[in-house]
Amino acid sequence: MLSLISYTIKYTVFFVCSYLAYIQLNRFKLGAWDLLGLLSSVIVSVGLYYITLYVKLLVPPLMFLYCYALFWLRFKLPKVYSLNVFIISVGLTCFAHIISSCLIYPFSGFINGIKSEWLKVLTSQLVLGFLNLFFTNFIFVFKRFKRGVKDLQHSKLLEWLVYLGAVAAFGYMLSYAYDLGSSNFGTGILIFIIFFGLSLLLWWCKIFSTEKTYQIQKHNIEMLNLTLEANEENNSKLKQQNEELARIIHRDNKLLPAMIIAVKQLIESPDPKNLQDVLESINDMFNERSRIIENFKKKDAIPSTGFTSVDAINDYISQRAIFKGAGFEIEIKEGAVTKLVSVFTNLTDLNTLLCDLGENAVIAVKDVKNGKIKIVYDVFEDAPRICFYDNGPHFDPKVIAQMGKTQITTHKADGGSGIGLYTAFSILNKYSASLYIDETVNNGFTKRVIIAADGKNTTGVKTDRAEVIKISVNNNVIYDIDMKDAV
Repeated sequence: MLSLISYTIKYTVFFVCSYLAYIQLNRFKLGAWDLLGLLSSVIVSVGLYYITLYVKLLVPPLMFLYCYALFWLRFKLPKVYSLNVFIISVGLTCFAHIISSCLIYPFSGFINGIKSEWLKVLTSQLVLGFLNLFFTNFIFVFKRFKRGVKDLQHSKLLEWLVYLGAVAAFGYMLSYAYDLGSSNFGTGILIFIIFFGLSLLLWWCKIFSTEKTYQIQKHNIEMLNLTLEANEENNSKLKQQNEELARIIHRDNKLLPAMIIAVKQLIESPDPKNLQDVLESINDMFNERSRIIENFKKKDAIPSTGFTSVDAINDYISQRAIFKGAGFEIEIKEGAVTKLVSVFTNLTDLNTLLCDLGENAVIAVKDVKNGKIKIVYDVFEDAPRICFYDNGPHFDPKVIAQMGKTQITTHKADGGSGIGLYTAFSILNKYSASLYIDETVNNGFTKRVIIAADGKNTTGVKTDRAEVIKISVNNNVIYDIDMKDAV
């Protein structure tokens, strides 16, 4: 009976410490429902005592499992976030338990002097429990932890806390193996090494994933900034044109009445010199108005898609092509862009694809004499798509072999990192869209890249190059798919 009470206190204190740490890390407040959590912890502690009698090594994993289940059922936080905070809170409790176990030795003389076995065991467990509670909550004295961990979700500190929490938890498991004797201690060491290694691997994977996400976000921000710059440039041009129109209108409002009077006077008393002056004034007005209208016509050379941000990207690609000395065309089939937007519901994603592949086309023709680019928005087999045509060199076969699998660049010499194509495939996977490369196009183009919102989430290559055909077969890439030339 004494052993049952001792272990029940020990396990209950562990659960209470972990629970309080979890609450403080999330800046929650205790409520009436938390009393049920305390009651269930006592019941589970009693059950763990009987497990301790037979399979003691299973006790720590079961304790951790119960804590995670309790935290998730009680607060219903997102599972990944809840798992991170759970590891930190349990790690804090384990670390506090290890420290408390070391610091209880100064009290051992007093405790051992107690004659009653019952009182001795209860005093020992209560002192240990008090120390555990104290050290678990001590960290929240610091300002950094008073604010909880929600503002640390994307910081390195959170990753370190999760990692250290996992190490502390495995150390706690190791202490149980040590208590079982030398025969089981070796098993415990092996388990510790395995879990420690797994934690390192998972932590590394998490850091790698976080870095990839950061790079993608950084790239998207760059694309958004480019879009913003294009919009600002368009607005600046429109403002300049509006100011010019306003100036002409203001001038004409004064000149037209004057010319009407002059014409009336000429009708009454014709004078060749005055007639010539009026004619020149009318010609000047006509020429200036014609120039403004011509500028507007040039501005309207790029047709509108009906979506301002998409228009801004098209205008940006057009300006980049002209800056590189390449020709630029765009063709928009009716309803194509509307269908695209209905699939790519986040316009930022669609604009990122446009920027990335449009920029790749511009770079492809930068060294080509009479380079030209064409973008076509159309619908093929009820699937909206965007086709990027250019007359630049073909893709390197290695790029075709690795695209969508690794971060590989088509223009490393120009400072490319491959993040653009990598981001493009991330977006395509998100919307189950496909990317096709067609190297059999005509009308002066050498290739086209197709983004098709066809729900197939695949990659295809249509080519006559033997080395690409071989790569396509070896990498299970669709070859010679019917993609219908839109030119």
